[in-house]
Amino acid sequence: MPAQDHKKHHIRFIGVSPLFREIKQSILKAAKFGITILLSGETGTGKSLAAELIHSESPYYNHPFIQVSSADLTNDLFSSQLFGHTKGSFTGATGDKKGFCDQVGKGTLVLEDIDNLTVEMQGRLLTFLDKFHYKALGSSQQKKFNGKLILTTNKDLALLVKEQRFRHDLYHRVSDIELEIPPLRKRKEDIKLLIEALLEEQRKQYHLKKLTIAQDAMNILQHYDWYGNIRELEKTINKIVFHLDFKVEQTITKRHLDKGSRIRTEWKMKPTEQETLPMVVADFERNIIIEALDYCSEVRQDTAKYLGISRRTLQNKMNRYELS
Repeated sequence: MPAQDHKKHHIRFIGVSPLFREIKQSILKAAKFGITILLSGETGTGKSLAAELIHSESPYYNHPFIQVSSADLTNDLFSSQLFGHTKGSFTGATGDKKGFCDQVGKGTLVLEDIDNLTVEMQGRLLTFLDKFHYKALGSSQQKKFNGKLILTTNKDLALLVKEQRFRHDLYHRVSDIELEIPPLRKRKEDIKLLIEALLEEQRKQYHLKKLTIAQDAMNILQHYDWYGNIRELEKTINKIVFHLDFKVEQTITKRHLDKGSRIRTEWKMKPTEQETLPMVVADFERNIIIEALDYCSEVRQDTAKYLGISRRTLQNKMNRYELS
């Protein structure tokens, strides 16, 4: 993708917590000096936002910023997709084509979810990272990669190395500059600021004079754990705002949370005399499943993967809790 203004995305990568200030300082330093950067962290923490910030703060911010999902790369076409090919270099190569390395120039290339790369693709990536030299398929001309390379993952690569699912030599090559984006539940001081920024986005989108949130609703959202992180928070705010009647409602209250989201606003950690421990555990599990379904847009395969269970187990639990 061509160079663009990433300021809109940066308003979601904000915070006042010591943890956030520390990671942002490291990001800004990496933007100036890092060539290869590994961004790790849970799904939804803002790795893409961090990558955009790195690009916009780099000396070559006016050059292309290209994001590539590892899931879209294949063994057969990996080299062609990254390095390009010449006409006739393989069946179906009807003309010369530039790869992502050529397209990005001095800009930033982001390779997302590198844990999805096959062992064969990991080997090719390692060879490329050795000296950042590459050749288009069918060409004898060696080129030098002049951009910045950002790799992302939401997995524990060290654990994948132990499980022999990720090459140890590649892991040590890419982890020289590793920045772990902290989950939102570990920097709850930032939730208020994020909510205010998201509400301002929604206010502009719906052309409202004002859009605010009551303190009772803010307190609930600030104490929620947000296991889907910034992405879940954004989706929740968007859904709540969508359900507002703008003619009479421009302030989000606790009532709107009950109606527009699946966040429990009356959670009790201690069982009452009528509630046994199994009942409380079942109630907790039921709400976790509801929130996961909401986060995954009701797609059950994705929900099961998100929860770390099989689709059959998810279906059984949904039947048990009458969620089908």
